[in-house]
Amino acid sequence: MLAREFFLTTSLQEEVQILLQEKYIEEMKAESAQKRKSDLDKINETEKEINRLNVEIEHHQKRVMVLMKSILDQDKVNIKSQELDKYRSQISKNLKKLNKDKKFFENNENCPTCEQEIGLVFKEGKMKVVVKNIDDMGSGLDKLENEIQKVYQRIGDISKSNQEIQKEEMQINQKNSNVQAHNSFVTKLSSDLEEMQKE
Repeated sequence: MLAREFFLTTSLQEEVQILLQEKYIEEMKAESAQKRKSDLDKINETEKEINRLNVEIEHHQKRVMVLMKSILDQDKVNIKSQELDKYRSQISKNLKKLNKDKKFFENNENCPTCEQEIGLVFKEGKMKVVVKNIDDMGSGLDKLENEIQKVYQRIGDISKSNQEIQKEEMQINQKNSNVQAHNSFVTKLSSDLEEMQKE
């Protein structure tokens, strides 16, 4: 009877052990299925995020293109600014000389070099020409200053556009990095899923 009880006990233990192993296998299958579903959900969500980021990147790229088109005249504006500065310098130099000439005719009756008397008619004629030239150059300088201000305004606008382009490009780079990280994550999850399939 002892042998029979031992046999029953051993048989019962084996059945319990088999049941436990089957239960463990079922739990592992359920856990594996749950992990697979979870990984698939993560892949889907990540791919949605990648698509959203790509749409945003495209928006930033279009914005950069619009800004780039708005500053196509940058080189021409810089050249114009340099030219206007040269003109202003030349006009200022000429005005200084004309004012010196005006002062000379106002303050001198005789030529300091040859000591001859400066004739009144000659002096008045020269003064009229000098004053007219001063007025013309002064008026020209005012117009030039207005044009210079317009060019400086345009240079400021171009500078702001360049700053906006840099900001947009930073956003593009950041989002491209995020897309790369998400793609690596999807690749790893896909690889894990393939490994689970093999098991």
